[in-house]
Amino acid sequence: MGTTEKTIKIDEPTARLVDDLAYLFRSTKKSIVRDAMLEFAAARRPERELAATEGRVTIDSLTLRERLALRRPELLREFARNDATEVRVFELDVADAEPVLLVVTDVVAGNGVEVILEEVARGILLMPIEVISMTRMRLRTPERLPELYARSRPL
Repeated sequence: MGTTEKTIKIDEPTARLVDDLAYLFRSTKKSIVRDAMLEFAAARRPERELAATEGRVTIDSLTLRERLALRRPELLREFARNDATEVRVFELDVADAEPVLLVVTDVVAGNGVEVILEEVARGILLMPIEVISMTRMRLRTPERLPELYARSRPL
């Protein structure tokens, strides 16, 4: 079976990086892109074997756990850009409830940061997500924090 070459479009900074890496490793740009894509896929492989499913798999067909496994680095990076750290997933008792992420936020950011983080998470995971600031809870209702912390796990 022969291979078919296809052109892909990338932005200028990424193209320069591919050029630099190809030069540094004395390799071709094609092999740099191929290796990067294989590493990207291996690092973000969802828990279940996607190849075993029929047809193409989309993010809409994945469970929350699989979406989080697949998009974890991106979610953590975007939350960090909004000064949110220590991201935790709250374990819900009800299967159809909206997923909840607990985060430590910057005190100065105030309550509005939760809405921003919900939008960020919704854009990455493509599903409704509730974000609760553990910083806000520590200030307003500290008695609830140990229970929420105990019923959550690190992302």
